[in-house]
Amino acid sequence: LCDPLTLERFLNARNGDVESAKKMYQNTVAWRKSTNLGAAMSKYGEAGQENHYNGDGSRATDASVWTWRRSPNKNADCELIHRLGFWGRLPDPASDDGDVIAVWRL
Repeated sequence: LCDPLTLERFLNARNGDVESAKKMYQNTVAWRKSTNLGAAMSKYGEAGQENHYNGDGSRATDASVWTWRRSPNKNADCELIHRLGFWGRLPDPASDDGDVIAVWRL
């Protein structure tokens, strides 16, 4: 999470406000440390995804290459997420407070 492009994304997400970008980055790092990303990626993706992340949430594989693939038919949770979840990017930050946004199709 410390490559220049990623840091620029945090800065852009906060419209150039360095202090807000710093807080967002620190919150992201703390969240990644407290969340078992490998288990989550393995639960919703192809087998072996748990090996892509270290215990602190950092990537164990080349961060410049996205290798995760979703597996919609793996279990009932995956089928639900695949059917109702939003898969794509939002054009602008839709949350004024910077919270994570989940979008569901109903």
